[in-house]
Amino acid sequence: MRPSQPSRTMVNTAILRAAHQILDDDPKILGDPLAVGLVPEATADAIRESIGSLMTSQQTSRRSSMVLRSRYAEDRLAAAHARGVRQYAILAAGLDTFVWRQPKFGHDLRIFSLDMPASQNFARACFARCGRGEPENVTFVPLDLERTTLRNTLGSAGLDLAQPTFFSVLGLTQYLTADALDDLLRFTASAPRGSETVLSMHPPVASLTGPSRAWLAEALERCAGISEPWLTLLDPEDACAWLHRAGFSTVEQLTADVAQQRYFADRRDGLAATDVTYMIAGTC
Repeated sequence: MRPSQPSRTMVNTAILRAAHQILDDDPKILGDPLAVGLVPEATADAIRESIGSLMTSQQTSRRSSMVLRSRYAEDRLAAAHARGVRQYAILAAGLDTFVWRQPKFGHDLRIFSLDMPASQNFARACFARCGRGEPENVTFVPLDLERTTLRNTLGSAGLDLAQPTFFSVLGLTQYLTADALDDLLRFTASAPRGSETVLSMHPPVASLTGPSRAWLAEALERCAGISEPWLTLLDPEDACAWLHRAGFSTVEQLTADVAQQRYFADRRDGLAATDVTYMIAGTC
């Protein structure tokens, strides 16, 4: 990724989230009306004009992964809030809209939205153009995990390191070196009891077959071509073992079978759980 330029993949994510609101059946996996129109390519008209490309099996699978990872993280966040967690750190926030569509419980949270400076500035400008003011319970924090530590960055930004925190790490791990990912996991695992970290991860291409393998191989090639190469891919078993080594008390993987039953059962719009992206939750 070029540090001086905003991420291009975050725009693609915003388009897929907007497409979910317009093209997919109700009930939505993720109700996110603010995604529509957030960038020019994500307006209702633009989505409908691109319906042919957006409704391919590969794009439908990508959309499934994008909305699932946010829905799962937000479900876990709601449960963490119910047990008393009041700090929420969103890593690689991109164009995620949670800050602006907070549910009622979100108003009790102190939210830290973190991203690379250029990406963060781009995202804030997009929301400002849409007339969205910045909520008082949110702190925007520039972050480059290859250059600084999460502990120093969040501590300087005002996060109380003595209180439990919920960490959302979506669409990020594949862009980190192994050392940077290990630092992230060890820091979040060292958070006070009751803290939780939810991550999305991808397996190695060789571990997949058929359409999933082609999907992932295409994603690696595409991202490398825009200077956003994927660096770390892990089998679920290896990822769970890594989280345990980092110090998490419990580690839970959301398998494709469980995700299908919990979030995609009886849908007729083609959305389904995939094995290209998997979710892991580590609790302290």
